[in-house]
Amino acid sequence: VVRVENVEIGDLSNLWANWVPGVTVSSNGLVSVVNTKAQQQWTGFYAVDGEGNRFHQCVALKESFVDRLLNLDRAKRFRLTGTVLKADRSNMYLLIVTQIDEYAPLPEKK
Repeated sequence: VVRVENVEIGDLSNLWANWVPGVTVSSNGLVSVVNTKAQQQWTGFYAVDGEGNRFHQCVALKESFVDRLLNLDRAKRFRLTGTVLKADRSNMYLLIVTQIDEYAPLPEKK
């Protein structure tokens, strides 16, 4: 399990859905055959942490998260919890998000 703290979430798209294992049935590098039913189950987005690091390959199940992602208060920061998975047909990795919580920093010690 991986947690990414203090993130801003942006730009939902289906861009990374094709990279979820099992979505692309076959590909020769130019033409890909995609299982559209499987593809439509996912949404992709990017996240930027408090230090400015970008995580472009975040994906989450639409059924569980798309309404929440569409209605997030963009002024708030969040904590993403999920699993890192090797992207299909690539050397990249995806963060399969399983939980999104509002980020609450720990109080500073005095």
